[in-house]
Amino acid sequence: MKKITQFIVKKFIKNYGNFYDPSVRTCYGKLEGWVGVVGNIVLFAIKLYAGIISGSTALLADAVHTLGDSITSAIIIAGFIIAGRPSDKEHPFGHERVESIAALVISNLLFVTGLELIIHSIRKILHPSINRVNIIIMIIIAVTILAKEAMSRFSYELGEIIDSDALRADAMHHRTDVAATGMVLIALIGSRFNLFFLDGIMGVIVSLIIFYSAYLIFKNAVNTLIGKAPSEEILEKIRNEVLKCTGVMGSHDIIIHQYGSRSVISLHAEVTESMSGVKLHHISEDIEKRIKKLMPGVMITVHMEPLNPHHPKRYAVERLISDIIADDSRIDSFCNLRIVGKRDNLFSAVFDVIPAINAEKYEIDKIPGFLQDRLMEKYPGIKVCIRIIE
Repeated sequence: MKKITQFIVKKFIKNYGNFYDPSVRTCYGKLEGWVGVVGNIVLFAIKLYAGIISGSTALLADAVHTLGDSITSAIIIAGFIIAGRPSDKEHPFGHERVESIAALVISNLLFVTGLELIIHSIRKILHPSINRVNIIIMIIIAVTILAKEAMSRFSYELGEIIDSDALRADAMHHRTDVAATGMVLIALIGSRFNLFFLDGIMGVIVSLIIFYSAYLIFKNAVNTLIGKAPSEEILEKIRNEVLKCTGVMGSHDIIIHQYGSRSVISLHAEVTESMSGVKLHHISEDIEKRIKKLMPGVMITVHMEPLNPHHPKRYAVERLISDIIADDSRIDSFCNLRIVGKRDNLFSAVFDVIPAINAEKYEIDKIPGFLQDRLMEKYPGIKVCIRIIE
């Protein structure tokens, strides 16, 4: 299927490899949408005819579900056209998050479809009717299942190419139709053995599948809109690129905001405090260049964190803090350690603490006092300044 998808993409999308370009990304969305619209209308007509001939409620409901898929594909087209608009004064990062809004619309349509189907199916269980089924009808249904599965894979592969939640959501929508039609086929086979109640039961199962798909699509779209955390794999790749820059000792506080294909990244790079402003500027440009090569189309803000790695107490204090937090479930890690002061017994330790994700607020509030007490046991004259990063 991947080879077929690549052939279609090359045939219909100019500059198909430059999918970070919003106009090219729009072409991907429109291609997937039009394939969905045309394909679903054809399948709707086939299922409707088979449903009328067989008298199957589940099949007629499935036909309506397929027609609904064509509507969601039309929403995909509209969503990508809007998402492809350039940045403006009110939307400096573009309109690409409209893709996620389109996915939300799809999830709501799926939920309504599932609700209507489950009501209809329960009535069918209470009042079963006889279905008129023959082998030709079942073969036709089996063919529609294969066609719908091909559409689902096509949509998913396009979604993977351009990393689009909306296209993956539409693929999932197609996949629910595959499952729904499969259940219908089981019900029709059962009717040949006078198991007519299976029609309504399969309708209920199909509606539950639709509800679950609506939930997954809704969850992914909302996570994107409110800002889901990047994967540890992406964060590690960024850290590795930053550490390749000469003069950088470490990196932390990496934040990624996603706007469709566009990423906005901010990060802190640890450097020695003796570096000149010109040197720091060169390092910052080097970091930007490396990350843009790793993630084309990205916007980057680099904050330089000057440290004094040569203070005689630095590494001893760093080891002590590491030992203290190692067994503390409230603390995930610490960073930005700076040692201020020349005298051995009178110096200050300034650092940031990142609490554990599941730590309660009242527990987090106790962390600075706890760390200060533990550090003062070893260094009575130490002054501690701790910032909690939440």
